Amino acid sequence: MSMIRFSIILFVSFMLCTQAYSQNPGEKLEIGTHITISSEILNETRNVYIYLPEGYSESGEKFDVLYTLYNGSTGFHYSTGVVNQLNDKRLIPKLIVVSVDLGDGRRDLTPTRAVSTYGPTSGGAGNYLKFLKEELITYIDENYRTSSERLYYSHSIGGTLGIYSLLAEPEIFTTILASSPWFIYDLEEKYLLKNVEKFFGKRNSQKNFLYISVGNEPRLIPDIEEFTSLLDKNKPAGLEWEFEKMPDEDHNSIMARSLASGLRARYKNR
Repeated sequence: MSMIRFSIILFVSFMLCTQAYSQNPGEKLEIGTHITISSEILNETRNVYIYLPEGYSESGEKFDVLYTLYNGSTGFHYSTGVVNQLNDKRLIPKLIVVSVDLGDGRRDLTPTRAVSTYGPTSGGAGNYLKFLKEELITYIDENYRTSSERLYYSHSIGGTLGIYSLLAEPEIFTTILASSPWFIYDLEEKYLLKNVEKFFGKRNSQKNFLYISVGNEPRLIPDIEEFTSLLDKNKPAGLEWEFEKMPDEDHNSIMARSLASGLRARYKNR
């Protein structure tokens, strides 16, 4: 792709130093590849981490792809660990995992301007989805054996982007896993909630699965419940969804459970 300059660097992720994890103590275990993307759409460079499942090079099969948003490689380690553990227990299939640095989350993850809460650069979610669709996903699809199933996972304001993607451009991701989505990013404006039915009216033949989780988070629960009520009321064609409350978790601790629960919900009937 001429519009993007990719410099691909082998990413050596971390060391596991006991025989419980390696037959050779001290051996460096390579779990992925690090690429940098010079995006013309965002006009900046982003780090991307790519994990290929065990046996990828020996097989000819295509794999579902999980896209996640994090800052740095820590979240990449977490995502690949969750995916491998669930696959080892035969709860989900093998997945390709692609983790993207968040960058300017206040700008890229907010659908509309919310100056009082997210500053003057907010409202760039539409442009960020264009980056994901036209640059990142296109690159992954062209260079790896991918199926038509694309999953998205993120937390908080990243979950908001997932909800916005489902509403505005449901063809980008077939599955959205949104942990504690921050519907309240624009306070009383409530852009997402006020426009849900308008977005649903534009759906065509898309097939989507949505999983939403929330912990003991009194600020978030009312708007999330309003959104799920709108799902019940409108019953959008082609959309299956599941809502899970985790009252023992807060806004931070829920991240340790939400990805695994969302993946299990997505694949439990497959």
